[in-house]
Amino acid sequence: MKTAATTLGLLAVLGTLSLATLGCAQPVSLGTGGNTQGQGGDGGGGWAGDGGGGPGGEALCGPLTDQALDSLTPCCADHGGAHCIDEVPIEFQGLVAACDGGGFCVPDDFILNGAAAVLETCLSIGDADGRWVSGCLPEVGMNAGILPHDEAHPGLFCVPCINPIDQQPTGVCDIGTTCDGSGAGGAGGGGQGGSPGGGATCDDPGAPLDPSIFAACPNACGGRCVPTQLLPDPNDPSIQKLAECAPGSGELCVPDAMIASQGLAVPDTCDWYGLEGRCMSECIPEIAQQAQDNFLVKSTCADHHFCAPCFDPTTDEPTGVCELQCDAGPDPAKPHDLPSCCDDIGTCVPAALAGAQADQLGPDTCAEDSGLICAPNDLMPGSNYVPADCEPELNFLDVDPDHKYGVCLPACLPALDSLFLGDNGECGEKYKCAPCWQPGLFADKKSDAPGCVY
Repeated sequence: MKTAATTLGLLAVLGTLSLATLGCAQPVSLGTGGNTQGQGGDGGGGWAGDGGGGPGGEALCGPLTDQALDSLTPCCADHGGAHCIDEVPIEFQGLVAACDGGGFCVPDDFILNGAAAVLETCLSIGDADGRWVSGCLPEVGMNAGILPHDEAHPGLFCVPCINPIDQQPTGVCDIGTTCDGSGAGGAGGGGQGGSPGGGATCDDPGAPLDPSIFAACPNACGGRCVPTQLLPDPNDPSIQKLAECAPGSGELCVPDAMIASQGLAVPDTCDWYGLEGRCMSECIPEIAQQAQDNFLVKSTCADHHFCAPCFDPTTDEPTGVCELQCDAGPDPAKPHDLPSCCDDIGTCVPAALAGAQADQLGPDTCAEDSGLICAPNDLMPGSNYVPADCEPELNFLDVDPDHKYGVCLPACLPALDSLFLGDNGECGEKYKCAPCWQPGLFADKKSDAPGCVY
């Protein structure tokens, strides 16, 4: 099928969607008593690790320098509350930034208390338990845009105890809890690494993420409000298909299934008027609009999802919904086109696709109970069909001689199936001369047949 009644404008829907890395390349955990640092796994992004451990040794449970703070050079102007010291234990070096003039830029709490620093509790992403941590730690500062902060805690950001992306401990909630002289800690094994950078794949997607860490979308579409910083590329055209949760919020409404699977979920297969489709979320504005316009059908889709075809029936081009990252693609044995009708010069289309012409069309040979009506291809938008002039053959009735003209239209149109209208063959096979005027009781009336000029 190459023409249809209404362009779907289809569906450059989400390609891949995976939640981007949140942060730390190593656990922030600062343990005691051992002599080795637990390392994040080589899985990549995210706050790495359930390795625990961290810097060990009770020597780390006290001041990192004998110098007074006011004698040290301030650093980290963006967040404040940090100074340069010449040396830090090797276990700290991967957690702090270097100072321009040499040495290390360390938050004041850690200069004064080392691993014994006690961090204040807070509510982090998704109201999860967290700790206020200085933005001067590079792995915290790089995530400052997505971490909660307030005026009462200048320069600090609320880091969650559990990484919401991979559900592994971040380590921040262990800081200050292990300096009890027990000599424990330090032997932490390798962390698990962040889930996204660790390469969740179609074959091994890993454990699903919990969408409930984010607030529900205000339109109750079955999605969650995700900060744009957590998305792989907010400027990607597919990401731009998502709607803001609120103007200026910096959050986009992402379907739950996309969040849970890091974009690897394959939408359920469904039937769109006999053609293969995929169940797509109404959180995507284009899907919601086309569902409202009755272009899409419910089929077997779950709540908040509608069936969109794999191929645009107006162009036979792929819509993209069957080509998401882990989708094997449409079944090559299934048809792309809607059935033909009108002696093969029309197409069975959903009434919604016929637009304003729907009430002038009939089923013709379209299957009963299919929800389809027969639309002549010549009358579809974009066909550029110009009906030829003709003189209608009227039976039993007549019109004013000045009104006895018409246009050649497909003979399958219900209005042309009349005892009062003959066929003199002037329009050729499969067509019939449609009168532009109809006899009236006292005066002729315009028929408004497509192509008539008055």
